[in-house]
Amino acid sequence: MKLFLFDLDGTLINSLPDLAAACNDARRQMSLPPLKVNDYLPMIGRGVLNLVTTMLPEQMRNDETIQQAYDYFVSYYEQHLYTLTQPYPGITQTLKQLRQEGYILALASNKYQQAAQQLIDHFFPQTFHFVYGKREGLASKPDPMVVRHCVIQALKAYRHIDQVALFGDSYIDIQTAHNANITAVGCTWGYGEESKLLAAKPHHILHSPQQIYKLCKEL
Repeated sequence: MKLFLFDLDGTLINSLPDLAAACNDARRQMSLPPLKVNDYLPMIGRGVLNLVTTMLPEQMRNDETIQQAYDYFVSYYEQHLYTLTQPYPGITQTLKQLRQEGYILALASNKYQQAAQQLIDHFFPQTFHFVYGKREGLASKPDPMVVRHCVIQALKAYRHIDQVALFGDSYIDIQTAHNANITAVGCTWGYGEESKLLAAKPHHILHSPQQIYKLCKEL
């Protein structure tokens, strides 16, 4: 059996517009001017807490203010998860085909669990075997803990796994795969800087979602 793990934001879905809108709503409530959508690109990838921390001016980055920004963000974002977010072209059909052909699919995201699960249920219903977002007791990527949890769950269900790969758009995903000693696949259509992605030394590089299926068959 083969187990394929996928990052979420920037790999499966383009969620940047909704993430930026939630950040700007939080900034508005904190009397800060909005940022441009693309200004948030380098802030994405390490979870919501890191996102709302880095969107604040340095002089405002104290525990109380960060918590306030986090609460504003979540309140808005949970009402607008699907407003502007869409899967990348070709992703939905590719995942369905992989699932139909018997591959084990898992999500490995730094997005908090509730939002990750809702997005998967909305865009990819009955497609993923396991969904791992940021949850209590689970270290964020690039810690390999999320990979190990997915492998353990897959082994419980299928007993034998002979290939594990992680697909992601960020160097963080590549580092995670290396830390877990599994195949690292870089996806250049997402939010991560391609130079940083390549510097992390993925085993494979994909330039379009349409290449995912072919690589999965070859691994």
